[in-house]
Amino acid sequence: MRWALLFLAAAVLFGQQSLEILSATYGAGGQTIDVTDRVRALVSNNSLVLTVDIPTLGSDPAPGTGKSLTVRYRLDGREGEMIARDFEQLRIPLSATAAPVTPAPPAAPSSGFSIADLYGNKPAAATPTLRSLSARWGADTRYADVLANLEQRVQNNALSVRATNQNMGSDPAVGKDKFLIVQYEWQSATWEAQVKENGTLNLPASNAKRITSQPAPTVAAAPQPGANITPVGQAGGLRIFYARYGADPNNRVDVRERLRPHLQNDRLSLQVTRDAMGTDPGGSPKILEVIYEYRGRTFLKEIPEGSTLTLP
Repeated sequence: MRWALLFLAAAVLFGQQSLEILSATYGAGGQTIDVTDRVRALVSNNSLVLTVDIPTLGSDPAPGTGKSLTVRYRLDGREGEMIARDFEQLRIPLSATAAPVTPAPPAAPSSGFSIADLYGNKPAAATPTLRSLSARWGADTRYADVLANLEQRVQNNALSVRATNQNMGSDPAVGKDKFLIVQYEWQSATWEAQVKENGTLNLPASNAKRITSQPAPTVAAAPQPGANITPVGQAGGLRIFYARYGADPNNRVDVRERLRPHLQNDRLSLQVTRDAMGTDPGGSPKILEVIYEYRGRTFLKEIPEGSTLTLP
């Protein structure tokens, strides 16, 4: 027991964080796969940074459908859950970097999540926008323009579609093996990706060919909240530190005070609508992002518009 206490004291003193991946699932609806072992293998220096895509997670459990990765974890004895959609980056803790370095022993609090880190680590740069420039479906010299078709399928700056006559709306080259060829803008460059008939096109694509580069736009740094955050709720129970609503992750509206009247006896249930949030920031799809603490554990939830937020 004495040695265990000494070890714990040393961990507290030097601010070490112990990260354990409890489970990880990837997919959509009832089409999911267990990727726990694959995600665990990506943990480095007690932090996890990964991009949610098929190459990283190993397979596509729901072809043609936008998917998400759900990770349950324990960090310094506190359990939490993170959810990230296709092509988004998932970080545990949120302050983790893609190329972690060994820091000097910090003078900061020693255990669990820092709410200031959770709240203040929102990206300052604008989220990259996926924009399709052209899309052709066919073979030889017989192609149909399917740009309008694909633009309707883009969700959350990502596109996943199976290249079939049914999905493309026509068969411009009967009896031929056809291709879907798309040129698109992504991360300050123009790319071209293609997939053979009956294959699935996922954009942005890791195997796309860069056509041109563009100068990166100047983006003003987003204001970063400090550590002095007044939570909604009572210490020791359910406390909401962060609640923002909107489509653009960098320009969501703070709606913590809209949640306060619905918090009763350490419980909250509320349908996420424009009327309930008291605002319409524009754009689609809108998300309510909440960071809350319950009985000493910190959690993050993202609730789509029209769904119900239930806490804890």
